[in-house]
Amino acid sequence: MQPEESLVAICREAQNALRVARTTALESISSAHIINRVEKISTGKTLTGLFTHAAQSSLRSALLFAGAGLDRTLKQLVDDTIVYLVEFEVKSRETFHGFAEEHISSSDAGGIDARSLVRILLGEGQSPKGIVLNRWSQHLRSSSAQSVERVEEIAVALGVTDRHIRSRIKPGKSESAMLKRAFVARNEIAHELDITKPKADVRARLETLQKRRSIGEIQGYVKEIINVGQLVINDVSGRLRVANYEQFRQARWEDITQKS
Repeated sequence: MQPEESLVAICREAQNALRVARTTALESISSAHIINRVEKISTGKTLTGLFTHAAQSSLRSALLFAGAGLDRTLKQLVDDTIVYLVEFEVKSRETFHGFAEEHISSSDAGGIDARSLVRILLGEGQSPKGIVLNRWSQHLRSSSAQSVERVEEIAVALGVTDRHIRSRIKPGKSESAMLKRAFVARNEIAHELDITKPKADVRARLETLQKRRSIGEIQGYVKEIINVGQLVINDVSGRLRVANYEQFRQARWEDITQKS
C-alpha cells in the first residue's frame, strides 16, 4: 500500500511516522534472515523450517516496530487534523458531540455535571468548543492504539467510513482477522515475552520456553499493520483535500479555538 500522490501537507508527519515504522520493521526482518542463515549454516543445518532463536528475536522486534508505528501514526493524525475534520466531516462532528455530551453528564440520568460545565464555559483563553475539542484530542491520544477496538475508535473520530477500511480494522465477528491476530501476537511479545512455559525448569533452554513464529506469519502481520495505517492516512488526506481545508491551514490551533 502506497501513499496517495497528492498527500496533503498536514498529513505528512503521520506519513513520516509510518515510513519510519515500515523501514525499521523491514530492517529487523532482513536482520532475522541474515542471523538465521549464518547460524544454520555454521551448525550444518538446512535453511528450511522455523528461524533460529536469535533470529526469532529480530522477528519479534519487527512486529513491535510496526505496532508502535501505527500507534504514532494514528495519534499524529488526530493531533494534526481533528480540529479541521470536525468542521466539515459529519461522522467526526457526531462523535465529537457524543464525547462532549458524555463529558458534561453527571451520574444522574439526563443530569449535567455542573463543575465540568463551569470549567468549559469559563475556560481561560479558549471558546467552550475549543476546550472540549482539546480534551477530546487528548483523550484519543491518551492510551495505546494497540488493539482493533482502539484503532476503530480513532478511525471513527477521524471520520473514516469507507467499508473496506473499516472491515480491515474490525471485520464483524471474525476471529481470524489479520489485524486482530497481529495485535494479539504483538501484545504477547510486549507483555509476556512470548513465554509459554513460565513454570519450566530454570535450566531449560530458552528455545523451549518462548513461542516461535514463522517468517511468513510475522511478515503478514507487519504488512497488515502498515497497510491499515496507510489506508487511514490516504482516506483522511483525500477528504481534507476535497473539502479544501487549505482555508484553515494558515490558522494555528489557538486561533481556531480562540473566543471571537
